[in-house]
Amino acid sequence: MIVHYLKIAFRNLWKYKFQNTIGIIGVSVGLICFTLICYFPRFIMGMDSHYPNASRMYVLELDKWSVKLKLATNIEQYLISNHPNEVEKQTYILRRTHETESISFSGKKDIPYEFNLTEADTSLLSFFSLTTIAGTKQAIIRTPNSVVLFETFAKNFGDPQSLIGGNIQLKDKLLQVTGILNDLPANSTLGMDTKGFIFNLTDSDLSQSKFSPGTECRAFVLLKKNVNPENFQTQLNQSGNLFRKSGDENSNSIKVSPINVDFNETPKALFLIIYGVAFLILLTTLFNFISFLLTQFYERFREAAIRKVSGSSSIQTFWLFFIEFIIALSIAFFISFLLLDLIKPYLMNIEITTHFSFDYAEIKKQLIEYLVAGLPLSALLCYIPAKIIDRHSIQRILSGVSKSGKKSKVRSVILFIQIIIFLFFISTSLILQMQIKTVYTHIFNSFTEEEKENIISCVSSSNQLKGKKEILLSNIQASPYIEKAIYSYSEVSNYSALLDVSGVLDQKTAPAFMYGVSPQFLDFFRGEMVAGTFFPDTSNPQEAVIDESFAALYPGENSIGKTFTCDYGEFTIIGIMKNIQKTKENNSLAMQKCPHFYSTLDIRNGDFYVIYAQSVPGRLKDAKLHIEKSIREFLPETLELKISTLAEDLKKQQFGPESLLSEFLFILGSVALMICLLSLYSSIALNTDRRRKEIAIRKINGAGIWEIIRLFARTYIRILTGACILVFPVIYYMGNKWLEDYNQRISLNWIFFLSIYLMILTLVIGTIIFRIWKVAQENPAEVIKTE
Repeated sequence: MIVHYLKIAFRNLWKYKFQNTIGIIGVSVGLICFTLICYFPRFIMGMDSHYPNASRMYVLELDKWSVKLKLATNIEQYLISNHPNEVEKQTYILRRTHETESISFSGKKDIPYEFNLTEADTSLLSFFSLTTIAGTKQAIIRTPNSVVLFETFAKNFGDPQSLIGGNIQLKDKLLQVTGILNDLPANSTLGMDTKGFIFNLTDSDLSQSKFSPGTECRAFVLLKKNVNPENFQTQLNQSGNLFRKSGDENSNSIKVSPINVDFNETPKALFLIIYGVAFLILLTTLFNFISFLLTQFYERFREAAIRKVSGSSSIQTFWLFFIEFIIALSIAFFISFLLLDLIKPYLMNIEITTHFSFDYAEIKKQLIEYLVAGLPLSALLCYIPAKIIDRHSIQRILSGVSKSGKKSKVRSVILFIQIIIFLFFISTSLILQMQIKTVYTHIFNSFTEEEKENIISCVSSSNQLKGKKEILLSNIQASPYIEKAIYSYSEVSNYSALLDVSGVLDQKTAPAFMYGVSPQFLDFFRGEMVAGTFFPDTSNPQEAVIDESFAALYPGENSIGKTFTCDYGEFTIIGIMKNIQKTKENNSLAMQKCPHFYSTLDIRNGDFYVIYAQSVPGRLKDAKLHIEKSIREFLPETLELKISTLAEDLKKQQFGPESLLSEFLFILGSVALMICLLSLYSSIALNTDRRRKEIAIRKINGAGIWEIIRLFARTYIRILTGACILVFPVIYYMGNKWLEDYNQRISLNWIFFLSIYLMILTLVIGTIIFRIWKVAQENPAEVIKTE
């Protein structure tokens, strides 16, 4: 019987192969989009859930800041001694943010690598259930100055097993590699950066640590069952001086938070929006496929009625429909996996946030989960027509076969919903892209777009380039492809240091952004002075040039010559510069009410600087190659080098989320458009197949091709127009609310919406003509004969 059902299913799928192909491809693309969209909230909500007893793991914080441990106290002894009834396990991590050192293994050449060096208690292994692929936990725990590497980072140096016993020479200590750990999942607080983490495990008292007392420390506890974290927090706050905020000996406020506290605070509304978008794109893809299959099922009621006369039960009818549905769904999932393999390289290079990455295996796993979850829905969709056949008489079923008006209305409603979803995606994407383009042209508007593309930036944060600033600048300027070059201690396109300054407004403090620059900054970026001078070549690093927003803090006074103080000392104002062009109120370059000041002070002592070079027009590629060659003289291939243009920096730093969202919505809009047009084409194909005799009779009575096209196009143009009337007011309201944050904004007028309408109308009419033209040219006599 199953073999018989399979034969019938394949025959029916092949009978309407074109429409089925459209539906299956649409489902495949939609499932991938749905899976990728849902992956982000699932990634965030699943943070650290893979740890055993994750629900009882907590991190000790101080007023939502990373705590600073009072090094004279040993956390393990303290918690065991004072809280044995509350704490089952504990560990700590002391993190040094960044290291660049030469690493050597068993006679191999010393090679510099960048990594994060972290000191932790040996209890870290058991607390987080870390597993080894090389070395043993006993050796890790017992070896002095032991370090462990994660698998991904270890593979930079060869076979992980061969690295055991190798040494890592730091400036002040020789560390021995005793173990290689399995990489943690990407959605792990501890394992986000396993590619470059080195753990130095020690049981020594923290007072002996080589880290400074202000080093970031994270203390983790596994509470015993039935222990209330709030009560435990109260006990810690009453028990003394375990934690201190750096420089604040009077602060004792400890907060006991879930281990994934940073991600628990992600706005739930964001997840609802993401799931809403995912649901919309899934509806768009499934409507056409499901409606067409159900249409086939209802059109097969005559066949089902005859089977009922022959003794077929509703269960057998259900299996007849269900097998066909499952075959189509299985083909769709198979295509989804093939498409996922094709886009895998692109997914691996996407950066949404610092702590987010796509796990290819997890995406495939989630895709399979959606297939399994879709089976009950598939069964329900097949059960309904089977039950209808069972409940009605054979005469009623046979008499209702030819009534297709309701089916046509259902298809029209489905197409209407699909167009609404498409309009939402494409309209919001266009608004984002147009606004980004508008604002982009206003940032550093002293440069043309082409000139922004010709300004090259290279960020140096490596120890290998420390002290090489002047040499690099000289070498870069020597190229015939470089017009001029400067250095800066801040990225002009990125966030600068936000400080509290005092000494203005009768000693009141005010927030201000500080940019560390070179004396040539004004000339290079074509800034304009309002009063005073920019920095001379022999400028005092404690002199400052303020912008107009900063000068506004001295109403009615001449601010030149006045002084103010901040974390980096006292500064004397020597000039006033025009404001950098603003974008949004809450953006780094766009804080309209937040003052900016510029100084030649190197606040990072050479650890960080940016080189900006303006290339000769048309020689950007040659200029980049020269800069890379100049830097590679000091920077080995093992260390990453980032060279970009000012245009790329601005788009990434100023419009990163907006650009990503715009691209994301544009892709979804394109997918929705493709599915809408395929759905439209499929619907027209069904209508024309059923109405071929009507078309032939109309032609015999003198109807022309364009009259027949208008006959069919009228319905779909009404559907499109109705969808636009419903969607455009909503888009207008939402778009204007979002644009309120911008100082330069696009205008959402009737021309914008009319353009979208005409663009889509052209595509719809083109699709209709493409399908109907062939049918309208058929010989009426031949059609009537075949009918």
